[in-house]
Amino acid sequence: MKQLTVNKIEYPLEPVFGSGGKGGGGSREWRDTELSKQSVKALIAINDGEIESIDEYTIFLNNLPINNYTHLGVEWGWSKGTIDQSPIGNFSDTEAPIPSFQTSELQYMIPVQITVPFQANAVRLTFQVAALRRIWPNNELSLYWTIIDIKTKQNYAALEYQAAYVQKSGKMSAPSAWDVIIDRPSGSYEAETDWIIVLRRETWDDVDMGSKFESKTSVTSAIQLFYRTLSYPSVALIYVGFSNAKIFGGRVPDIKFKPKGRIMYLPTNYNGNTKIYTGTWDGTFKTNKEYSNNPVWIILSLPG
Repeated sequence: MKQLTVNKIEYPLEPVFGSGGKGGGGSREWRDTELSKQSVKALIAINDGEIESIDEYTIFLNNLPINNYTHLGVEWGWSKGTIDQSPIGNFSDTEAPIPSFQTSELQYMIPVQITVPFQANAVRLTFQVAALRRIWPNNELSLYWTIIDIKTKQNYAALEYQAAYVQKSGKMSAPSAWDVIIDRPSGSYEAETDWIIVLRRETWDDVDMGSKFESKTSVTSAIQLFYRTLSYPSVALIYVGFSNAKIFGGRVPDIKFKPKGRIMYLPTNYNGNTKIYTGTWDGTFKTNKEYSNNPVWIILSLPG
């Protein structure tokens, strides 16, 4: 017997009634049980070379310092841009779209195959339902579901093996999307053969006993995942991440920053913070790089 991967949803205790009310015989509509949650992880290169510093008051989301959002689950981090810096946190993989992928609607029990380059450790599939509901003969709108059987195989000729069995259930009047990660089957990498993901939808949109079902389901994205971390030596980086874009009205916020930027060699008699020269410059520079926003020394420090 197959084991279902079921999204946990809290259903309303009773439906919402239409214009007829409970006693008026009007049609009934159950509350929508779920909306999509957009998660974002952004890694932004801000300088080729080291910077001085950046903090929670100099990174801005929609023009507000990021410290206004950290209690809502927004994360951030940064790398200085040294040649030996460690990988920045929360990035355990690199990603790339599958070039041959095309958005496909999943029809009842008609297989959809996705070819994956053998180097990819896994694939993140994005599914979307246009709406999810059952329409009764009296126009009552209630819960329904979509079920997707996901199998993998080492190559086109190989046997299929179960990878996931996903059920999305509830009532949704607007499009809703979710992700599923599918790991590479064993043996594909060693054989250097592209591996295959096979999708079959086990539910249908049809009329049964006078009721209509709406669960149009599509696979809209297939992203290769490579389980490796990169430190991006000599590049200053900022990381921003959050798991629910509802914080920002369902959109990705504007991300701005105002770091203490590029560090450079400064004259031995010059203070980069106060912009004051002491005595006469003898033409020598400090042995350690320091921050300065003096345009003369910034231009001089630029390569080429």
